[in-house]
Amino acid sequence: AIPAKTESGGVEYEHITDKAPRREDKQTLYEGGVRIPFIVRGPNIKNNSVSGAIVSLIDLFPTFMAIAGAEEDPKLELDGCNILPVLHGADATPKFANGTPRKSLYFHYPVETPMASAIRKENWKLYLNIGPGVNHNPKIELFKLSNEDGSDCDVGEKNNLADAEPTKTAELLGELE
Repeated sequence: AIPAKTESGGVEYEHITDKAPRREDKQTLYEGGVRIPFIVRGPNIKNNSVSGAIVSLIDLFPTFMAIAGAEEDPKLELDGCNILPVLHGADATPKFANGTPRKSLYFHYPVETPMASAIRKENWKLYLNIGPGVNHNPKIELFKLSNEDGSDCDVGEKNNLADAEPTKTAELLGELE
């Protein structure tokens, strides 16, 4: 957002990006802040291919190791996954060095007003407000981001299902904590 002076001398922010239908902007853990396109070009990557795989910057180091020809070593206990098989179309889900598919990604933003932690697990996302004095969002929010077939469900994070899905809420909160 670009700050601009108002006629009364205040400051108003002009939004210069649109993340619709995703909620919020950068510096938040809602989808508008954490979901961005990941564009890759390289050998054995099919032109104009699209994947719904969920990847993160933590995946770059193990992927670069694989590109360099380094052997995967489970003893390193890396948080990321080598995503070359996903990029080459050989696998739909990133896997850890031990072959286990990654099901969850964790996010933590401990500063300023959007203080929160979140977990994205398969189609679900749980948002935990860790700064209720300055963050005015609900303490716990649960969203079903996609359907079982991978199609979008609630990427705008409008339907808080925390009360309607107490078992899923407890499961994700326990895993996040």
